[in-house]
Amino acid sequence: MTKLFKNFGEYLTTVITMIRDYPDKSYNKIRLAINVCQSLHDDDEKIHRLNTTLMECFWEIPAAIDMGFPQYLKQEYKKTRYILEYHKVNCSKLKDCVICKAKQITINKLRDNNEGKRPPIYSK
Repeated sequence: MTKLFKNFGEYLTTVITMIRDYPDKSYNKIRLAINVCQSLHDDDEKIHRLNTTLMECFWEIPAAIDMGFPQYLKQEYKKTRYILEYHKVNCSKLKDCVICKAKQITINKLRDNNEGKRPPIYSK
């Protein structure tokens, strides 16, 4: 069987683009998985960890349930990679790039909401 993902970096970039319309519950799960992946050393382990979480998030997507999770992942991954390859060649690096905007919104959603904030007990 051929590998769908070259390495974890490619997989992560693709997943970040792929999940732009996922529910907030899924963002929280994926955020935690990415944090765990940062402590792992092997790309295969990282891909497995993120992939396991992504498969769990597919329960929120009717098309994934109907099609089957592995088939849905393969379809969405290929479609997203095509978009990213096209974007890589054609991005104008201007503020009006739709792909860049969508990616930044997703990255911001994946960031910890408490990052850089003081706990409420110290807010005075």
